[in-house]
Amino acid sequence: SNIRIAKWDGSQWVEKGSVTNGTGASGTVETDSALVFSPGEEAIFTLATTTTEVAPSAAITSGDSSFCAGDSAGIDIEMTGDSPWGIGLSSVDTTITHSDIVSSDTTIYVTSGGTYALDSVNDNDDSWGYNVSGSVQMTRNANPVAAINIYSPNNCEDRSLDLDGSGSSGSSLSYSWSSNPGSDIANPDEESTFAVPSDGIESTNASYDQYYTLTVTDEHGCQDETTQMIEIYQTPVSEPSQSGSPLCYGNGVVDLDADSDTESSNYGYYEYSWTPADSIPGESDWEKPDYEPSGNPGQAEMSFYMKDTIFNANNRNCYDVDSVEVTIIRRPETGNQYHVPNDFDQN
Repeated sequence: SNIRIAKWDGSQWVEKGSVTNGTGASGTVETDSALVFSPGEEAIFTLATTTTEVAPSAAITSGDSSFCAGDSAGIDIEMTGDSPWGIGLSSVDTTITHSDIVSSDTTIYVTSGGTYALDSVNDNDDSWGYNVSGSVQMTRNANPVAAINIYSPNNCEDRSLDLDGSGSSGSSLSYSWSSNPGSDIANPDEESTFAVPSDGIESTNASYDQYYTLTVTDEHGCQDETTQMIEIYQTPVSEPSQSGSPLCYGNGVVDLDADSDTESSNYGYYEYSWTPADSIPGESDWEKPDYEPSGNPGQAEMSFYMKDTIFNANNRNCYDVDSVEVTIIRRPETGNQYHVPNDFDQN
């Protein structure tokens, strides 16, 4: 509507009629106090433009959610008003405040379970609004617990051992086994299975560390993982060989070599055992003994096997056995020799 204008005539204010605009403005005055004028001073007042501030609002727009312990889950919130915003969000046990939010759509992440509701919202005009709405149930699920037991009769490479995950706890669990270095796991998705440790790991030691990892997952998709190490001992490779056979009796010895065709002796210290031991007296535990026949065979030739067993000296359960054939040829014998005189020998 039009603005009423009044002029001081020296003794009283006299209304000057209704106008829609005027000139000679000297600025804007904002005050909550009375304005005082001297007698005869002319002043024209206009009604300045006013702004109505609307209180901001906020609402939760996402639904109930669940998450695993150690993780977080988001609560989506929409706001009205002027950027930036600040909000207050709480559950029975948790109070969360965020400020300097520049987008009217935001997500607040929580790590504790409970029913969350908005408490308040404010915006750039420092206006506080309690026009907040919505609540959401956030469920925090406990993680399962993975547990491993490894049973091995000998801890030898290339020998089977049992993997048992039955000590794991949780509901509706699924299992996943893995290993490092890689080994042959029979059923990697079962609670209990068996595995054969890696064979032929080249190492300067007589053993190496084998790791098995079990990951368990429950019905909520929550996981736990555990790893257990087992020391695996190198299994030597017995590949005995010989030189000098077939051997004619009396013409020397047969040289035996426990593992001349392998590199197993480079992987650790090994012990040797040849049988029959009495055929190589004093040398049955040598890597390279000599076999010397103790007598002339009773037949044209005699063949037999020398069995070579190689042990890992640090774990004698880890061994390998093989044999090599040795042949001895009978030396001809003419019996006793006699000189028969010739009676017709005139000389």
